[in-house]
Amino acid sequence: MSTQDKAARQTRFALEGQQYVVVCLDEAAVDRSVALAQLTPIEREVAAQVAKGLSSQAIAAQRGRSVRTVQNQIAAIFGKLRVGNRAQLVIALLGSA
Repeated sequence: MSTQDKAARQTRFALEGQQYVVVCLDEAAVDRSVALAQLTPIEREVAAQVAKGLSSQAIAAQRGRSVRTVQNQIAAIFGKLRVGNRAQLVIALLGSA
């Protein structure tokens, strides 16, 4: 299994709220794992919806929340994962940064 496949698997586990034990990873993957672990369950769900390409409006409608609440959640995710936009978020979630 390639490093990228391992990172993607680890990301999927983290988004599902599960832990993934890694014996050997590069420093960036470890940093990503720590950051993903800091996301709340709601933030993990919102991050997954962003990764699927949903807009803030669509996420808000699905979650029964205001667009502003979703935007605040996305901003919190960006801060925790140290990314600046949705594309970087998807890259971080896929483990190919």
